[in-house]
Amino acid sequence: MIKVSIQAVTRRKGITCRVRFGENGKAVYKYFKTRSAAEGFAKRKKLALSRGSLVADVSEEDAAFLSEAKRRLGEKNKTLRECLESYLRTLPSEDLAFAEARAKYLEHLEASGFCRSHFLVSRCLLKKFSDAGFSETLVGEIRMQDVDEYLKSLTHLSPSTVRNVRRALHAFFSWAVDRGMAESNPVDKTFNPRVYTSKIGILKVPEVSALLTSVEKNPELCPAIVLALFAGLRRSEIFRLQWEQIRTDFIEISETVGKPTNGRGRGRHVDICPALSAFLAPRKKTTGSIVPSEIRWKLGLEQARKDAGLSSCPHNCLRHSFASYHLAFHKNAPSTSIELGHGGSTNMLYQHYRAIVSHEESVAFWALRPTLSRGIGKPNN
Repeated sequence: MIKVSIQAVTRRKGITCRVRFGENGKAVYKYFKTRSAAEGFAKRKKLALSRGSLVADVSEEDAAFLSEAKRRLGEKNKTLRECLESYLRTLPSEDLAFAEARAKYLEHLEASGFCRSHFLVSRCLLKKFSDAGFSETLVGEIRMQDVDEYLKSLTHLSPSTVRNVRRALHAFFSWAVDRGMAESNPVDKTFNPRVYTSKIGILKVPEVSALLTSVEKNPELCPAIVLALFAGLRRSEIFRLQWEQIRTDFIEISETVGKPTNGRGRGRHVDICPALSAFLAPRKKTTGSIVPSEIRWKLGLEQARKDAGLSSCPHNCLRHSFASYHLAFHKNAPSTSIELGHGGSTNMLYQHYRAIVSHEESVAFWALRPTLSRGIGKPNN
């Protein structure tokens, strides 16, 4: 084994000495202008050989920097290794174009059990962003200004829809940050339009009564209407609900039926009140869907509205009516919120669902009963 040694040099201009050491079984020489530099290198080379590492390849300048860095980090109770690992975590682990990353993200949604509706909405909104000129752009190179300009360009969409687009993009980039594709989420400080709450539309008790009288003649539509009015179910929940999920005293809203929260369905039980039971009992089936299709719901409700002599049915008025009359009758906002599927939080209830009705009106609402016998069209005797 060739030992590390320092040798004087006299015949080379500007060079005073050299260090002789072994590498791959052969003698190697490294030349220096000063003896102190040679001694420093020789010392590091001996240390490297004793440790079996490459410390000797560190230049004198780098060695001085490392020494200074170690000292300064020691004052903060940090080590070079900790700082290096922390920095490496901030670097993108993958350089993927948006279109490719979008495909991986959608695979993640499917594999993680997110509901189908959440998957389809995310796929559609992210595809539009990709088609806006970002398909080949690396995810880590998409800036806040890019997303901000894109959101502000969606002037043809309502503020609530733009917020949905922003929400989908934020979820995607959060996923990308977690996987090292981007250093930060570019959606965090982007344009977020304000949505002004419109007047909550409900049906007055006489209007509800007229609508019920009309839909009683339609055995296909009647169960869906009364589920919205007397149980507060969402349209999407009614479309997915099966007859076997309607028990004697409650309705089982399973995770596959309930509205997604963060992409996943949320289940709950909804009480069957006497009014709802009175309308459902004559029409109860053992299996199958409550309503055949969404288009049958829309056409049937529109016909029932006309037959009832109502000028209009405000958006979501059946569910809003339930919320308003339930709160006025029971005077228990958390309970109403749970029935609606809001988990007991009252903010959504007061801001978007509840209109002011009197207790007397609520009593009249919950006292409504069928006017026809067993939904066949025969008046009660």
